[in-house]
Amino acid sequence: MINNKEIHRLVYYPSADSMTGKMFSSKIVLKKKYSGTGRNTVVAYPYRVVGEVALDAGLIDLLGFYAKDNYIQIIDTEGIDIKKNVKKEIMLGLLSEQIPDRFAGFLELMDETMYQTMLKIRDRQFFPLSRTGSMASHVQHLIQCGYLYRIEIEGNEFFYLPPELRKILDSIEQAGLEKTVKYNSLLYRIGKNILYYYGVVKEYDYQCLLEDSMQNFDRGNLKKSISLSTFARGLERINRPGNNRISRVINRIAAYSAQINKVYLDYPANGWYFAHPNIIDPCNIMFDQNRRQEIDFLPLSVNDLLADRYLDQKPIHDLTKYITEKLHVPYLEAVAMVSEWILYLKNGENPADCISSITERLKFDDIDTLNKMLQFASAHFFNDLNQWVIKGHSTKSVLSFQGQKGCGNSAGVEIAENQTVTQRTSRPGRNDPCLCGSGLKYKKCCGR
Repeated sequence: MINNKEIHRLVYYPSADSMTGKMFSSKIVLKKKYSGTGRNTVVAYPYRVVGEVALDAGLIDLLGFYAKDNYIQIIDTEGIDIKKNVKKEIMLGLLSEQIPDRFAGFLELMDETMYQTMLKIRDRQFFPLSRTGSMASHVQHLIQCGYLYRIEIEGNEFFYLPPELRKILDSIEQAGLEKTVKYNSLLYRIGKNILYYYGVVKEYDYQCLLEDSMQNFDRGNLKKSISLSTFARGLERINRPGNNRISRVINRIAAYSAQINKVYLDYPANGWYFAHPNIIDPCNIMFDQNRRQEIDFLPLSVNDLLADRYLDQKPIHDLTKYITEKLHVPYLEAVAMVSEWILYLKNGENPADCISSITERLKFDDIDTLNKMLQFASAHFFNDLNQWVIKGHSTKSVLSFQGQKGCGNSAGVEIAENQTVTQRTSRPGRNDPCLCGSGLKYKKCCGR
């Protein structure tokens, strides 16, 4: 079992300054929060074997080069039941015995990307570090678990799979393993896409959503919708064999995937959550979802979760196309701009800040051109995005539903389709209605 403490990227603490709708007085803060989002970072591999390694070195030989602290890191990562106060020599022997068994179990939990990583490493006795590429996070996890070793030969660095583990990988029946990997990959894809719409989900609820989705898939109920607001909860569910396997698979994948974060949210959430990697502050999203009790979570079917395109892909495509064709912005630059604006909106930032970002990033020849762009974005982008703060819905769909029920506006971000500017977009006046849609004056809501 993986140690939960080693899975989370960060522990989040809610604060008054991070609540959704709070305005940042300095644009520098916003730029700092969102600059560089989506860029790849250089992976620092945790540790490497230092010393001359035999070309046929076994697991115990490789572990022998590590310090005791490295052993403890492996124990913590894998949740291995070895006392940490024993002598290094004893710990070395116990680890060399347990790692092969752990590795055999690990192979039953990996998805397609990890499977392909393992095949590439297996096919070469020494895999060059320089050829890691997109496998970086996978390789890092393998090293942290004690399955893969970073060694140096004649001044060049390689990754090396010990012969004991290579033998286990070779001995597994290929067809059966591929079937397992296919199932795990399907589970991962569904789990990743649940977070695309919901943003943050409690660990238990997330596992139940995955279980119901996989059951619908197995039974051919691809159009049957499930939702956090409607699915059946029960403590006995968590102990079902299927659910336990789902938990082990998704926890393992979350440990190395860049598409799923597992985080611990402190007070008032107090617990483990799964979160979309683009969420800046999961506490923020969870807080805003909880205060919108009148809105149910967006119902999602297996077809929705396995579709090639997300439900809000069209507004994203339309705005990108408008910027490239009407404003003559290079395509890649337009994609980067739209991606940044999506982060503003989906993280619950005030729409005025998003519009300010637009006016800063794009150089408009005249106010009329700017107004046309804002009108297009309001009509075809801002209000059509599926947003985490309103439980996966778009603002337009929530307002439409509330209009039918005669409810007040509680959508997360709404920008009027006839919005224009005369000079530069600015924040509302202190006595103006708040842009978050609460119905309060700005000074008593987001402007505090």
